[in-house]
Amino acid sequence: MLHMLKIIDLLLRNVRIEMVEIALLEKETKVLDVCCGTGDQANYYAQKSNYVWGIDIDTVEKDGNPKIILADAQKMPFKDEYFDVTSICLALHEKDQKLRECIIKEMERVTKKSGKIIIADYIVPPPKNLTSFIIKTIEFLAGKEHFKNFTDYIERGGLDNIIKKKKKERFIVLNDNIEISVYLLN
Repeated sequence: MLHMLKIIDLLLRNVRIEMVEIALLEKETKVLDVCCGTGDQANYYAQKSNYVWGIDIDTVEKDGNPKIILADAQKMPFKDEYFDVTSICLALHEKDQKLRECIIKEMERVTKKSGKIIIADYIVPPPKNLTSFIIKTIEFLAGKEHFKNFTDYIERGGLDNIIKKKKKERFIVLNDNIEISVYLLN
């Protein structure tokens, strides 16, 4: 399983780099990567900022920069308006709609009013190409519940449904299959 996660991290390299560039980080920027998995995105942020955290409900804790902690994205252990930037990469489609909304609310709570939230996930509707077919196959192989949530994410309109009515910018990367949306809280 770990080898598969490392392969996925390698495939997402361009997305990870683009998210760092979009974040416009400085050394003092406080960054949180939500549902960080292997911590790969947090590692990319830590190349630019000295204050990076990653949280996941299923991770190995790590001190240093980035600091990876075991925590539930539904109830983050941080005070209100603590981070300049919060992000989540390819995790919302794995969750049911209620959990997606809860995670976004928590991200908004811990992000400064002058901050930004960066979300990367699949484009909806998916383009008709080989990469989309491979993605759908991987999501199917991830299990019944996972695939049900992925299908629901697609049917509900993806990120547009999740962050409706937010002031946002959109960037498309990775063979037109993954979008990165940024929205500002102010």
